[in-house]
Amino acid sequence: MILAAIQTMILAARRSGSTSDTFFTEKGAEDRAQIKGLLPHDLNKSDGGTIMEQGVFFYHGSVIGGLDTILANAKSHIDGSRVAYFTTDRVYALVCCRSWQDNFVTMGPRNGVQHYFERFPDQLKVMYDGKEGFLYRPTSSANLKNTKGHTWENSEDVPVILWEHIANVYAEIIKEETAGHVIIHRYAEIDPDEQKMHANYIRDHLNDPECAAYRDFLYRHFSPLWD
Repeated sequence: MILAAIQTMILAARRSGSTSDTFFTEKGAEDRAQIKGLLPHDLNKSDGGTIMEQGVFFYHGSVIGGLDTILANAKSHIDGSRVAYFTTDRVYALVCCRSWQDNFVTMGPRNGVQHYFERFPDQLKVMYDGKEGFLYRPTSSANLKNTKGHTWENSEDVPVILWEHIANVYAEIIKEETAGHVIIHRYAEIDPDEQKMHANYIRDHLNDPECAAYRDFLYRHFSPLWD
């Protein structure tokens, strides 16, 4: 993917030296009440079959409300097959509350903490401020498979409940930053040469097929930054 290629390039260059806004829906409250009514051993079963497994919570972030199923229509990072994605990282789930036209993620874990890198000015605010999001939870974790880090996949459609409706995704991410769950590297704080290298890479790969869905987004935000 283009972002993975950029990250590899940046790492190589470095080596060379060169919740007031969050509320639960009525339906979500009903579902959670049912979950709380389960016996403790049901809530902690290691063989799955419940929404929580040994204290681990699974999330799927979306900009679409009213879902009762997450379809297995995303591409697996492992073998390219169609899967439904979930994550145990709430910050990552929040960042996934975006449209396909804005499918631009510059975040990854370091030493157990997510780091978000702004690659154009005010990136986080532009992408998430004033935008609502929805965090869903699977009704069963039995068939979820851990494929990489905090990422879990299922090759089949997964029934879910709405767990949280986020009124302002940006405000919620800032709360996570304050809590120490994510470190945000603002655009102005990052080496200008690194930012220029990133922008020029996007310029050179703007017409790659994988960029088709969000090419307008990339051009709008990066054309003022490249050479």
